[in-house]
Amino acid sequence: MNTRIKLAAGGCLTLLMGGFFFGRTSSTPHVTQPTPMQPVLERVQALGDLHTARFTYENVFEHATEREAQDWTGSIPGVASLVSAATRNTALVGVNVEVEAGVDLSKAKLTRTALGGTLRLPLPTVYKPQVDAHVYETRRGILWRDDNIAIDAITDAKVRMTRQARHDGIVREAEKNAISTLSGLFPDIAGHRISVVFG
Repeated sequence: MNTRIKLAAGGCLTLLMGGFFFGRTSSTPHVTQPTPMQPVLERVQALGDLHTARFTYENVFEHATEREAQDWTGSIPGVASLVSAATRNTALVGVNVEVEAGVDLSKAKLTRTALGGTLRLPLPTVYKPQVDAHVYETRRGILWRDDNIAIDAITDAKVRMTRQARHDGIVREAEKNAISTLSGLFPDIAGHRISVVFG
């Protein structure tokens, strides 16, 4: 009887130990090395734009659209004013506009001389502004409803803010920052052995 108990206990112990080690080894993930594949070149694109200036504006303005009176009504007194009042649409718009300017380095030309050289850069480009707009209020005309007034207001904001950025000197700022950035990349510019010109 004791021999049977010992054999049964030994068998159970063997099963438990086997299960323990099997469980430990099976819980470890098996990692296989991936088969190397030749990368496929899908696109080659030259990135030459160096954005060197950003002006940010906030503005709230009223944008208005209206229809003009027909030519044949021009001789009738008061008709032009009446048509304007009856077809006038307005929108109160708040905008946050970012205008950026920079230089296309792919068009840069470096001329070397014995004493240094000249780096000729194109004139800075003022890029299309990014506009975040919110229409607070719209008023429709009695005889004409302008469904595109919000879109027209955003377009108007882009034009006006780009004009304002030019007036505030964004092109000059872009030139100055371009020279500063390139001086950090090319010591000859910082040491004035290479002069930078625009145009």
